[in-house]
Formats: sequence, C-alpha cells, structure tokens
Amino acid sequence: MANWTRYILEYGMGCHEVIVELDDRPETEAVLHEINNFFGWAEAQRSINRHGSLVKAVLAQLCVKCMTLSMREFNVVAAFNEGHGQEGWPKLDGSEGIRLVSVEEFYFEEGDVNIRREDGEDD
Repeated sequence: MANWTRYILEYGMGCHEVIVELDDRPETEAVLHEINNFFGWAEAQRSINRHGSLVKAVLAQLCVKCMTLSMREFNVVAAFNEGHGQEGWPKLDGSEGIRLVSVEEFYFEEGDVNIRREDGEDD
C-alpha cells in the first residue's frame, strides 16, 4: 500500500493555494518524469535545476497550470480528471500516484491595481 504525502503549493505571497498529494510508489516517479519531460528534455532539466528536485519541478509546473486554469475553468480539479484532461498531464485523481485535492480560485482585486501617469505627474 502506498503512503501519500500532501503538499501545499502557494502562488505569490501565500495568496493562492493548490493542495496535491503524491504517493511513494516507484511508478509515481516515472509519471513525474513523463510530466517534466513533456515539453522536451532540455527544458525538463532546467526546471529540475531551478527547483532543486524532480518533485518540486513538477509541483511548481502544476501550481502554475492550476492558477492559469482557474481563470477560465469553474472547477480546476474536474478539468484535470474529466474528459481528456489536460495536455501533458495524467488524470490527477490518484490513479497515477498524483491526487489534486483542491485549487483556490485565482482572483483579481481592484485594490491591487497601481495607477500612474506615463509622464510621472500626479492627477
């Protein structure tokens, strides 16, 4: 029986969270390699070097993918698990050793907008 490890991925200043679980079976590592290598070996190696490990590289990719999807999908978890899923990713329902638990919706706030005149003058 596999042991599952839960990861909390935070995008930005801890504002948006993705929760994912990975099991410890050797097959899961093979799936992580497939995901990381999807766009080519050279980019995959850069990603591992940037993040320090295969697991962190794939989790960082997953976090960005989830945040991007949350801008156009009502249910990001379902977007990975229903129909054809997402290009380059297996279903994230646990069957491949990766379980997407939840994705906090990415949102925009008017208070986060900075406004300045191009000429530097104040209004």
